[in-house]
Amino acid sequence: MFSEQCFAALDIRTRSDTGNSIDAFVQDFSNFTDDVSFADVVLQPDPNPPLLSWFSAYYLLHNVALLDSVLFLLTIFVPRKMSLQPHLISFPTFRSALACIEKIEFFFKELLKALIGVFLIIVCLPIVVTSVVIFGTAVRIIEKRLESRYGKTASKAAALDSIWGSETPKSRPFITVFMILTGKPSINKIRALIQSRVLDRKESNGCPTYRKFRQLLTIEYGYFIWKDAPKFDIRKHIYVWNDPRKFTKDVNSDKQMNEEQKCRAAEAVALHYINYYGCQKMNENRPKWEIVLLHSNASPDGKYSVVVRLHHSIADGVSLMRLVTESLVDESERALLSTTLRPRQKVGALDVMWSACMMPQELLKALCNFDKNPLYGRPLTGTKMYFMSRPVSLDAVRQVRMAASCTVNDVLMSCVSAAFSRTFHGSKCGSTVTLVVPICYHDVDESNPLVNKIIMANLKLPLPKPDTSPCQRLHLVKMACNAMKSAPGLLAGYHTTTALCALLPALLARKILTLPGITMGASNVPGPQQSVRLWGDRVESLGFWVPDRDPTGAGLGLLSYAGGVRLFLSADVGLAATAPEMEQFTAQFESELASLQSSTASEHRP
Repeated sequence: MFSEQCFAALDIRTRSDTGNSIDAFVQDFSNFTDDVSFADVVLQPDPNPPLLSWFSAYYLLHNVALLDSVLFLLTIFVPRKMSLQPHLISFPTFRSALACIEKIEFFFKELLKALIGVFLIIVCLPIVVTSVVIFGTAVRIIEKRLESRYGKTASKAAALDSIWGSETPKSRPFITVFMILTGKPSINKIRALIQSRVLDRKESNGCPTYRKFRQLLTIEYGYFIWKDAPKFDIRKHIYVWNDPRKFTKDVNSDKQMNEEQKCRAAEAVALHYINYYGCQKMNENRPKWEIVLLHSNASPDGKYSVVVRLHHSIADGVSLMRLVTESLVDESERALLSTTLRPRQKVGALDVMWSACMMPQELLKALCNFDKNPLYGRPLTGTKMYFMSRPVSLDAVRQVRMAASCTVNDVLMSCVSAAFSRTFHGSKCGSTVTLVVPICYHDVDESNPLVNKIIMANLKLPLPKPDTSPCQRLHLVKMACNAMKSAPGLLAGYHTTTALCALLPALLARKILTLPGITMGASNVPGPQQSVRLWGDRVESLGFWVPDRDPTGAGLGLLSYAGGVRLFLSADVGLAATAPEMEQFTAQFESELASLQSSTASEHRP
């Protein structure tokens, strides 16, 4: 805040041993902010200034106080007679007064927002109640109709599944996963494992555990419904892709490569496939998921690539990671894997009410938000380009987290901020970039059906200048992440979104829930912290690309696996960002962690 900068400068000047001329104070203050110009400030210094020249400083503060409400209140409450008695002023007292006034100001601002929210809710209440009654009755009739027509083979889709149900040529909501495994692939072995552990798995009551893998998501009566596929053939979902490219391969080339080089070569095959087929439409008459084994002579012996594509309406990233670790990982290693879920924090009625009161303000803020950067603003084509970084050390991330007293996500997002500002610096980029971030709303005690259960939050990621120190950048990003997680309208937004998707027809709900101003979707998924085996083969590398919804055309995924963290980027080719810039983005992400580790280590060295 302006007041913090002003008093920080004043604090330095009054602690000096060389006196306190007003010119020196202005010089100190100018070091703290680039946003205020003092060219037009007319000063009338005391002809007989005291030792600390408090009158001059007070006069300056009083004249520029209108730029900051806290500073203005402070200059009113501090008695003017104290300006003639500098020995009565102590900066601990002054800072305490400042903190007290900031708290009072914050309280009244939040109270005013809440009162406005209550007013808007009361005004809209008749429309809301009428809509709930009408659409709620319609939904109940449709559910009865589906039950009489299909029995237990069809049901209305859950609310949050419907968010991802809409699919357009410009926006296909597919989660794309790649894996590099050690061994020789066996298509029959993989089919048998998926059949037994996923498709045929049942609950104690006889219902399929992962039923959506055998179902179609369609629209009937205006709503999304899950309906059992009339014909299901696992061979259509798990198959081999033969690389049409032909390479002349040296017999000794594999022997000359180490394990990391072999893994990179296999990843190149996966990346080639995803860039050509990652946006391809899936057959409407089959459940929308597939596992593709990539056969290419560009892959080194003993390594092979697997690409998994599935519709986001089937499940979110947390549910899918639990499916892998609890059902697909070899049983001998499953006991070693710890869950990434935590007990969900209990929410009281007052929390929900307060969140509802604050939601109109948050919604208005979201509607008025528009980003400025090369990954936002242009019409989408539906064709994407995909990129991934090399793994960075998870231990290094944890060291920075411990040294800076922040979270792992804060550290990773700070690296993303550095990569963004250094790649798209200058007039190409604004001071922030808006990311829509899923917050896990699962509970560790819940079973693992395939569900979407996440709260979508907007993160205003700061983009300081490229030459900003890593520690300063991390501090700014940490504050932004904390503000996102503590946003008062989050809980009400989740329940409102759920209600809209549950009650409104699919196309209407999509129009209402499409917000402008978002540059990219971002997701951080913790994976297994040690390498695992699937169908008997060791998984050497694992990653994913997040889907997006038009008009957002870029995505950012972060995945930790076996001691490393990687960044996965996707962007529509219609956007202004170029492929070399996206490659630079991933490289800057990698280098920023090393800079951050060095900076925090030196700053916290005893």
